[in-house]
Amino acid sequence: QAISSKAYEQFSKAMPATPRIPNQINGYLAVTTEDEAAVINELEADYLTTSAELYVKILLGQLDVDKDWDTIMSELKAAGYEEIKAVYEARWERFKEANG
Repeated sequence: QAISSKAYEQFSKAMPATPRIPNQINGYLAVTTEDEAAVINELEADYLTTSAELYVKILLGQLDVDKDWDTIMSELKAAGYEEIKAVYEARWERFKEANG
């Protein structure tokens, strides 16, 4: 279900105009491998759309983080949460290994 333009407008106003967290921490992560880049390229757009839609629903009171946690996580996982998380964790581990 797509979000309405009014909901998107509210979301846009609520979101700061700063880079996403992954971009802010990229300086502390190892460079992606070709396989990792393929995972991110395949999943990130859908994942970001899904997370933005969930964020708006939470802001509008359509979802309650406590009561609807399983639903929220189910939707995020369906959009690639586990795969994207694994890429960032692998990059972090490689960075730690390379930098003591």
